[in-house]
Amino acid sequence: MVSIVVPCFNDGRFLGDAIESAEANQSGNYEIIIVNDGSTDAGTLELLKTIESRGHQVIHQENRGLGFSRNVGIAAARGAYILPLDADNRIDFDVGNHYTSTHPASPFVNRLMLRALTDDASIVVMNRSVKTVRADAVVEATLADRAALRALLHVHFGFDLPEVLALRVPTIDEWQ
Repeated sequence: MVSIVVPCFNDGRFLGDAIESAEANQSGNYEIIIVNDGSTDAGTLELLKTIESRGHQVIHQENRGLGFSRNVGIAAARGAYILPLDADNRIDFDVGNHYTSTHPASPFVNRLMLRALTDDASIVVMNRSVKTVRADAVVEATLADRAALRALLHVHFGFDLPEVLALRVPTIDEWQ
């Protein structure tokens, strides 16, 4: 499990987006811990009540500062992994899941994982699956072969890598 720890001091105007991005985790194997560092802003306090009512842990304390609050959240965490998140940031779980997927004991080791952000899209490659997310649509596709991967790298990642034609990926039978 990944424990997402979010210190918050009067950050209600940002916190909703941060929590929404954390809740987008497709694995479902996470917890969200918000440490209210003595917020006095009415909007922040109301949002914290809403977040708590959705089942997330909210720890209330007197104002002690960002570092102290983050450590309080880490101490309360139950996950094997800690993902600190500032209240004014967002998580992209396609990348966030990379933390657990590359651990030596993970079944995801030896897989192909890539991500690119362009002006109009986010492109994520997991083995042969390609997900392109644009403001108006999400398109999922499958790489036909290594040549398709080479073309994708050129178009979306901005470089040509001929060595990809000999790439070995143990979890893709045809690419071993």
